[in-house]
Amino acid sequence: MFPLGARTIDAGTSSAAGNATAEVSPPVKFKLTNELDFGNIRPGNFAGTVVITPHNRRFATGGVKLRGSRRVYGKDKDSDKERNKGRSHGQFSRAKFKVSGLPNTFFTIKLVSSPALLKKGRRSVRRKKSLEITQLKSFSVTQNREARMGRFNAEGKDTIYVGGTLQVPARAKKGKYEAEVTIFIDF
Repeated sequence: MFPLGARTIDAGTSSAAGNATAEVSPPVKFKLTNELDFGNIRPGNFAGTVVITPHNRRFATGGVKLRGSRRVYGKDKDSDKERNKGRSHGQFSRAKFKVSGLPNTFFTIKLVSSPALLKKGRRSVRRKKSLEITQLKSFSVTQNREARMGRFNAEGKDTIYVGGTLQVPARAKKGKYEAEVTIFIDF
């Protein structure tokens, strides 16, 4: 309480200064070096699946039969693309993406696919019995495990392998099917 007539004393003001900083990260870059290819298959009277793992293994379930069993992948950096030239229908491969970004940082991987549509010439034809790619899975070489997370190494690089499951309806129509698989990196 202040008695009547008392004066208040201004204690003054004080201030402090600090710094604001920001670091601009390099953009994330992608390079597709191998496409996800389920190879040549023969649908049966029952629906089934074809699975390509991120480790480049292939197997079928249900009424689907596999034709050919030659894996396509290279041991040196750019050989995957070269080995795919002139491929036969029995060959199959996981997808391979080379990614680069801020060194020693973690990132999340999100995979999305569209329905696989029958190709007629240069255009796609929607059908009731289109094939669908589900259960996309990724493997980060830097992390050395199958996960939805990767890490850029000390040079800011990682390799991501992608596999998935192709849902094949009974008596699917003969032809070449194509789908788009999109990879998103967020860090």
